[in-house]
Amino acid sequence: MADKASSFFVLIGRVAKAHGIYGDIVADLYAESPEILDHVGELYLRSEPAGSYPDEDTTDVEPPRRVRVHAWREHQGRALLSLKGLRDRNGADALRGSTIWVRADELPEPDEDDVFLYELDGLEVFTEDGARIGTVEDLMETGHSGQEVWVIRGDGGEEILFPAEPEFVLELDPDARRVVIAPPPGLLELYREPEDTAGKQPDADKPQDA
Repeated sequence: MADKASSFFVLIGRVAKAHGIYGDIVADLYAESPEILDHVGELYLRSEPAGSYPDEDTTDVEPPRRVRVHAWREHQGRALLSLKGLRDRNGADALRGSTIWVRADELPEPDEDDVFLYELDGLEVFTEDGARIGTVEDLMETGHSGQEVWVIRGDGGEEILFPAEPEFVLELDPDARRVVIAPPPGLLELYREPEDTAGKQPDADKPQDA
């Protein structure tokens, strides 16, 4: 696993709304489990324009501010947090829409065969025979089952939506910054542009229409 610099922040969620009158907040977390909150000593919040989706690389320009979690629990599929020093609803309301970050060096070590989602960003993607496809550009979840989909930017500029199921991911090496995949039959062809036939001369062996 790659070393994690202490100055690197990882986006883990967003403040959804205030809860109650004592300053609690409800958060939507992007992590697979809210138990990540048990492993980090501090969270970092940053105000964002409505509807924006920030990138991790912006934190060196606009650093988030540090907050300490007094307590948390799950609440209707979300995380309900009590922050130290936040004691009223007005203060909690002011945080609505803020993004939630953690320092990468405070994240727990993943299991042996797991990686953090942020480590996938920018990985070079190859097929079994060594042909380069492109790079991982983004991640998304689809459907009720939350299937993980990688957005791969192909070397021809095309966007490829790759279902990251275990049977299709043959080798994943964040340290080497590469991943080897066996895409479902026809997937790559679906996203690649057909050969440009404009300007081709008609086949001399074929009869031409009168």
